[in-house]
This record gives sequence, C-alpha cells and structure tokens, in this order.
Amino acid sequence: MQTHGLRLALATVIVFAYPICTIAQESQGIGDLITRLDDQEKRTREDTAEALAEIVDSKIPPVVRKRIAVETDFHVNLALHYALASQGDKQALRFLIDSLEKTGHLGYVYLRRVTGEDFEWNIEAYRAWYAKTSDEEFQSLINKRWKQKPMTDEWSKFASLYGKRFFSSLTDAETGEPAVLGDRMTDEEIRRLSELPTAKAWSLFESAIDQLQDKGDRKESARLFRKIATDFSNTYYADQSKELADMLDKMIAEDSDYTPPKEIASLDLDQQIEFHIHNLRDVVAYQFSQPGYCHVLSQLRLSDDERYNAAEALRDIGEPAIPRLISLLDDRRPIRAVGYWRNFHPTRTVLRYQDAAIQIISAIRTDTPYDRRTTSSYFSTERSETQKAVIESLKSSTKSK
Repeated sequence: MQTHGLRLALATVIVFAYPICTIAQESQGIGDLITRLDDQEKRTREDTAEALAEIVDSKIPPVVRKRIAVETDFHVNLALHYALASQGDKQALRFLIDSLEKTGHLGYVYLRRVTGEDFEWNIEAYRAWYAKTSDEEFQSLINKRWKQKPMTDEWSKFASLYGKRFFSSLTDAETGEPAVLGDRMTDEEIRRLSELPTAKAWSLFESAIDQLQDKGDRKESARLFRKIATDFSNTYYADQSKELADMLDKMIAEDSDYTPPKEIASLDLDQQIEFHIHNLRDVVAYQFSQPGYCHVLSQLRLSDDERYNAAEALRDIGEPAIPRLISLLDDRRPIRAVGYWRNFHPTRTVLRYQDAAIQIISAIRTDTPYDRRTTSSYFSTERSETQKAVIESLKSSTKSK
C-alpha cells in the first residue's frame, strides 16, 4: 500500500508531464507485452497494462478482457481497466469510477488521463459525467486522444528534460557548487532538448509573456504567439497561443479606436466603471511564491511607484460595479498578469478579464460562490460548467440585493 501511495502522489503531480508506464514501449513488441500480462509478478502485470494503455491496437481489448476475468489483484485490475478504456471501451470506466470509494491507488489518475476530466476524488461527479456521455462521444474523445498522442509524447520528453535542466542549473550562492544533488544533464540530453519543437515553442512562449507582462507590448506579444501557432502548430503551446494572439489582435484594434477621457473626475459613475474596465488590460500582477497565486489586488509591487490600478479602482467603487464585473466573467481577453504551478514546470497561466473580475468581486463581497479547485487554478481555467454555475449564482444574488 505504501508503494502505491507513493506512486499515486507522484503520478498525480506529473500525470500530464510524464508517461505513467514504466516499461519502455519502444523496445517492447505488442506480442511481448501481451505475454507479460500473465507474469507471476503482479507489479509486472500492472506495468504491462499501463504500457498497453499507451498503444492503440485491435489485439489489445480481447486479451485484456481475458486477463480481467482471472485477475485477483485490485491494483492490476485498475490498470487493466485503464488499458481497456484507453481502447475506447466506455464500460471499463465503471470499475475505475467505483474504485474512488477506496484510497491509496491510481484509479483517479487513470480516470483523469483517459477522460480528460479532473473531478479529483468526486465519485458522484464522475458518475454524472459517465451517465451523460454516450458511447459515441467517448469513442470520439479516445480518437482525439490518440490523434494528439505524438504531441503529448513530445511534451513528456520536453518536460522531463526541461525539469532536469532547471535543477541542473541551480548552484549554491556561497560555494558555486551544484545546489541539487543528482545527475547533471549530459551533452546528449542538452542536444536533444535544443532540437525539440516543443522546446523552441516554449522559448517563444516565454518571450511573448515577457512582452505582454513586463513591457505591455501587445503587438509584439501577439506576433510571437502567432508565430507559435503557425510555426509550431503541433506542439502543446499552439492552441493557447492562437487564442492569445487572436485576443490581443482584438485588443489592439480596441486601443486604436479608444479615446481616453480628459478628466476622469468629470465622468458619472457608470462612465468611470467603463473607464476602469477598459484599463483592466494594463493591470500588472506577479506571483511571488510557489505554490501561490497571482492576485490583481496584491499590495506587493516590483517598485515603489504608486501606479494607477484599474482593479483597485473598481474594488473601491464597490457594489455599484458588481453587475458590470459579472458581465466580464466569460471575457477571455488577457491582462498583464501571469500565474504558474511551479516555476520549474514549463506551463504558465495568462490571466484574463474574467480572472480579474472574480478577484475584484471577491474583494467586494465575502459570499462569492467560487473556490479554487487547486492551488494553480484560476477562474479562466475552470470547467465551463463551474463557471456557468458561479455566474448564475452571482446574478441571482445580485438581483436579490
């Protein structure tokens, strides 16, 4: 149980960065893997099932079902049902979902991987998803997963090498010696990392974020995001880069058509609210700890200047700004704020208008019906169902006031 507890903790953290299976599929033929399903060692059978979940082949389902019929180990059965679900068998999900009634296993990790849904250990949420998802919809989901597999496989290689490079670069401030014990990057690993398209896309992604967050240059940021979407269209960063480029181009057009008022004090309250909302795009915020949170109302500053902050202005207006802020909760235009899970993990969350809006609303009201799902969650990254529920709740409570 302790072994599986450790594997669960590790897999939950890195499930999207590294393959779960421990057998190198490149050196294993499908026939050899199938043979290993009958191995005397249960850990070998479990690892083999996980490896089969990473391969699409019509020979897999019948042999996995045959093994399930005689398998007595719970953990191996989990891996077998994961392998079967990965081939498009929706019925296999039922065993994985029911497993959430217990703890200390990989059932949740398998579910998250094969469904793309993250309900944590909420068994009722997974059961509801299962009930509303048809066999055809699930098969379409699986087909999409296999289509994206080359991209996710490269992402796994990149994330592994990137993390190793990060820790290899750390040195002790006093001695100059490596600060982290362990293997250093080899010349071959450095070469492989430099040649990965995903690594090149990440470098551009970091530059685009710098142009947006630090310099406020939406035009250059949009150009870099667009380059990722076109030149590295088969990488992990392509889709989010395209959306950001599209949004930034839209905002550039808005800026060119916008004439700021000469005197803010002369505006009525509604006009002041609109002025501040327009300027949310230039709210700069940073994350200063990990795990942590990028907050648009943070009092921490990178300098001593007291720059105008549209988020603070809207908070100070208070309740009269709430209806307009609620209308922004589906607005995905980016602002100059960026969060992350860990700085050594090559992912970043560019905050949107909707993130600023929910943070400001939460500062005005103490009963905001939104709780972050994880330490790295933002309103813009939540499921659409979660967002809709929060919006409807806020609309309802606002009408009653």
